[in-house]
Amino acid sequence: DVDSPRPRVSPPSYFGRRPPCSPTAHAKFMFMYRIRVDNLSAADVQVLGRTWNIANGDGGTQEVDAPDTGVVGHLPVIAPGRSFEYMSGAEITTPAGHMAGILHMAAVDGGRPSSFVGDEVEALGWESDDGRLFHAQVGPFPLTAGDGKT
Repeated sequence: DVDSPRPRVSPPSYFGRRPPCSPTAHAKFMFMYRIRVDNLSAADVQVLGRTWNIANGDGGTQEVDAPDTGVVGHLPVIAPGRSFEYMSGAEITTPAGHMAGILHMAAVDGGRPSSFVGDEVEALGWESDDGRLFHAQVGPFPLTAGDGKT
């Protein structure tokens, strides 16, 4: 049994507004965020993918369900006491919203190298009820244009 690593989210560090590409399209707000996964467990863990629920300020939602494609092309193995950090982004149609989700993870043998999308990753072939697979909760965290207040 593995204690879940603790993902930390830095508040969105940038937002920008993209103009609509047609008269009927809505402007889009782009938000960048940083995720840091600290492995506080005693086992090596591997990030296998993520699932995000992204909500606009008007109640509209979208889901990113990518449980087996890593994060930004990486399926990192994180040793005990170590961290992995990445930046990514989200686009919504209102100046405020929020995100929450899970990182799909696995406890793996020590010394296993990190992988990239397209590499053979043993844990991706495990049955869904395998006790080495687990989820790490992330968020919710705000996506807010302007002064950063929700």
